[in-house]
Amino acid sequence: MGANFGRAAIARDEARFGRDDLRAGDGRLPRKTAGLNLPAVPTFTARIGKNWIMRCVIVPVSVMKELGGGARISVLAAYAGERHLTTVMPAGRGRGRLTVLADTLRAARLDVGDRIEVTLTRSLDPREPIVPADLQRALQFRPAAREAFEQGPASLRRAFVNFIEQARRAETRQAYIEVTLERLTERAQRQAKRKS
Repeated sequence: MGANFGRAAIARDEARFGRDDLRAGDGRLPRKTAGLNLPAVPTFTARIGKNWIMRCVIVPVSVMKELGGGARISVLAAYAGERHLTTVMPAGRGRGRLTVLADTLRAARLDVGDRIEVTLTRSLDPREPIVPADLQRALQFRPAAREAFEQGPASLRRAFVNFIEQARRAETRQAYIEVTLERLTERAQRQAKRKS
C-alpha cells in the first residue's frame, strides 16, 4: 500500500466531497506506531461532525480504498495528538465514518465544525481477546452466559477478560468470574425478553 495518490483520484474525490475535506498528507506513520507492523495510510483533514451525541469525521473514499475496504475496519487512529484503536464504520457512497472521542477533542479545544487532521493505519492485531482457561471452564456450565459472551461484540469480551485479569489473588479472580457470569446471564435474559 502506498501513500501516493494519483492526481486524478484526488481531483475526483475533491469534486465529490469538497477540496477542504480531502487534503491528503504524506502518509507517514506517527513515530510511536513504527514498531507495530501496521501499513501506512494517508493523512487527511476533515470537518468534525455530529452523529446523534457522538463526534465523528467522514473518511474519504480514497482512504477507504487504501484501508482495503470492508464494512467495519479495525484501525489505529491518530488525531489531536493521541492514538486510539477503533473501527471505521460505513457511511455510504464508499466513505467511512470514524467516531472521535469527545475527551480527546475537548483537550485539544476542538468541537463540531472544526477541522482535524487524522492518520489511519489498518490494525492487523486481532481484536479478539484470549479467553483464560478458568473463564472458559466457568462458561461451560452456564449456557446462557456462554451464548451472551460469544454473541456479544469483541469489545464486550475484551472488557470482561480485562476485568478478570485485573485480579491479583485467586479468590478475587474467582469472584470476578462470578460477577462476569452474572452480568452475562442478565444480558442474555434481557436479549431473550426483547425477542419475545
